[in-house]
Amino acid sequence: SKVDDQVEYFSNLRATHSIDRADVVVAMTDGSEGVTVQDVRIMDNVLESGKGLVVAINKWDLVDTKEKTAEVFRQHVVDRYPFLRDYPMVCLSALSGRRAFRVLETAATVYGRARERVTTPRLNRWVDTVIGRSAPAGTSREVRLLYMTQSDVAPPTFLAFGNRPDLVDESYRRYLENRLREEFGFEGTPIRIHWRSSRSKRARQAADSD
Repeated sequence: SKVDDQVEYFSNLRATHSIDRADVVVAMTDGSEGVTVQDVRIMDNVLESGKGLVVAINKWDLVDTKEKTAEVFRQHVVDRYPFLRDYPMVCLSALSGRRAFRVLETAATVYGRARERVTTPRLNRWVDTVIGRSAPAGTSREVRLLYMTQSDVAPPTFLAFGNRPDLVDESYRRYLENRLREEFGFEGTPIRIHWRSSRSKRARQAADSD
């Protein structure tokens, strides 16, 4: 969207360059004001770039913690921006230094998670359990997930082979991503899933032997 203020424009430009160079981005917000639309734009840019994300809630010393605990604050943010559900939030005070090191520890943990690799046999044992669960309603009911393999890390990237990848809709993509996170973690890092067509059982057998 249009940015009129020159300071804000160059701040955004600098943030974009920082995201490009980073492995994990710590997006700092003002706890006394809450997460703003501009904050969310930056976070969305981070995830689109495939980088890990930690949300740092600064000025927590100015927040009335009797009225709003860290968990209540987090739930409020997630209610407004559901895509942040899978990313850690750390409340801190840059002024006092309270929990500042927790931010760095969390970023290091996210860095490791973004580089985790799931072996193909383990992944496909999990696929066998997913196939038996209820998928979202819609055209995706016609889709049969046959097997998966992980093709890359940072971010974790998976190839999903099925009978009708052309029918995979957004709800099924989210469903599969949520099930992957439930089973293997990956908190703090985006996940990429690319669908491919497969008509041969031999392809899965070859994948399982990797």
